[in-house]
Amino acid sequence: MKKPKLIIFILTAFILFTFAVSAEAEDQKTYKQWDPGTPIKLAAPDKITAQAGKSFSVDVDVTDIDHYTVYEMDEEDLSRMPKEIDGGTEEDGYSLLGTFEGKTSGRLTFTAPKEPGEYTLTIKVDDDAIVRLSERGSRDDKAITVEVKVIVGGVKFSLTAKDTQADSQRIGNPLNMVKKSYNRESTIITKLSKGKFPEDYPQWSGEGVKAEDGDKEASWSGSESVVVTAKAYDTTETADIILRDEDEPSDIIMLNDQLTKIKNSLGIWINLIELATGKITSEGSYLLKKRLVDVYNSPDVDYNVRINGDGSVSAGAEAIWELTPEIFTIPLKYKVKVKGDNMKIKLTAANYMKDLTVSDKFKYGGSILCSGGPGLTATASTTYDINKLGIKQIYASTNAYIKISAHSDFVATTGDLNIGFNLADTAIGCSYKVLWLDGTESPNASINLPLPVIKKALSYDFTVNFKDALN
Repeated sequence: MKKPKLIIFILTAFILFTFAVSAEAEDQKTYKQWDPGTPIKLAAPDKITAQAGKSFSVDVDVTDIDHYTVYEMDEEDLSRMPKEIDGGTEEDGYSLLGTFEGKTSGRLTFTAPKEPGEYTLTIKVDDDAIVRLSERGSRDDKAITVEVKVIVGGVKFSLTAKDTQADSQRIGNPLNMVKKSYNRESTIITKLSKGKFPEDYPQWSGEGVKAEDGDKEASWSGSESVVVTAKAYDTTETADIILRDEDEPSDIIMLNDQLTKIKNSLGIWINLIELATGKITSEGSYLLKKRLVDVYNSPDVDYNVRINGDGSVSAGAEAIWELTPEIFTIPLKYKVKVKGDNMKIKLTAANYMKDLTVSDKFKYGGSILCSGGPGLTATASTTYDINKLGIKQIYASTNAYIKISAHSDFVATTGDLNIGFNLADTAIGCSYKVLWLDGTESPNASINLPLPVIKKALSYDFTVNFKDALN
């Protein structure tokens, strides 16, 4: 088709279309008049959560209701005002456009950033506002925009509880505390290992917990155990504060291991000084008292332990000695037997304790003392018929004794009791009386004789540990 003919065809079509519309308008008796009515309503969440690097979408609800009125024209007199004959509402169409991190989507579907944090999604909604050629008025509402906070998860953090009433660093999760007649108190602390907290996070909960949303620390006060919860994004962490009832049990103990070692050592020492050993026994008991306490520099609770009491180890021993004293150049010879069951080692615990409320340097205190008993004694007497040198008889009496002692050095921090057995005093005293042939008597006289034994050792040292009794 030639160009002039194409132009003529287009002009003719436009004229015919305009004429047809005008004719329809003139012939139309009724028409619809629009007004925008209520504004567009967009219901969207204030905030949503999403996983880092994952796809997410937002659900919204849009409402746009427009109002219309139907009028009828007076055909006989078009100058008259149209007559209202009907009216109603109709939902308008709309379009959505979301913008997030530089990208747009009509379906409001996006991919979350890989870095945890708080981001903003902008949503814009606008109506279609279509008015047909046969209708009048406007359906155009003002476009609206809302912002939605997108909280991208992936944050990692931990909680620890600190005893604010302690004199030491009692921090941990769980944190154990002993109940008191008053409320126990603690501070719960957050520690981030990945990401960052957004505004108003973490959010805290738990009986007795005081904190505003967004506080990085919370305080707690209470008399019962509690689980403190902190939530951030899609991560929830808890801290357990466990309260234990006050407890003070007691028990009677025998310290068997320690006494057995003392019994063995006493027997060895008696053998070393060449005495015959009889039965070695132990007796006595100790009171062990406990008290549940908060452990120094630790989130745990445990028992303080205190030991008091007396125990002893007793041994029977004997020796038979042959004595050969000379009196007035006259040799005498007789035996004396030394025997006794009263060789006793006494062990006294005086507030030996393990105190867990103080530092290790001062944890162990008190004392354990060791002391020795009297020893062995014996008396022997013999009458000798002489009948020479003017002497008719000699009466000899012998007193022999072995006195033992024990010394000790106690080291509370290690629990070692260093014990030493000694012969404190040993002697044989001989007294004699002479009956002369003329019937007279000489007054009593005495001589000291050397001890005929003790060839190997006079003392014996050893160590006994008592810390296990506390632990």
